[in-house]
Amino acid sequence: MTQNQDKTSEQLSSEVMDLRRQVAQLQAADTDHRESEEIERRRLEKTCKQTEEKLQAILTDIEGGYYEVDLAGNLSFCNDATCAIFGYSREELLGIFGRVPVVAF
Repeated sequence: MTQNQDKTSEQLSSEVMDLRRQVAQLQAADTDHRESEEIERRRLEKTCKQTEEKLQAILTDIEGGYYEVDLAGNLSFCNDATCAIFGYSREELLGIFGRVPVVAF
C-alpha cells in the first residue's frame, strides 16, 4: 500500500484543499512580483528619460564646444558651440569622417 492509500478521503480532500491554497498563494505572489517589476521598470525608464533630458540640456547650453565621435570615426553629435567654433552648421559637421579639426583652447 502507498502512503495515500492509508489516508481517508477526508484527509486526502483536506490535503488537496491545502495544495490549492498554496497554489493560489504562489500565483498571487507571482502577480504581485510582476506588478512590482513593472512599477520598477517604469520608474527606471522615467528616471533615465529625465537624466537624458538633463544631460541634453547641459550639452546644448554649455558655452564650450562638445562633440561625440562614433566607433567608425564619424561625428555623431555636436552642440551649438562646436558649430560656432568650427564655423560649420550642424548638418555639415555631422557625419564628417576623421576630419574633425583639432582646436587647442
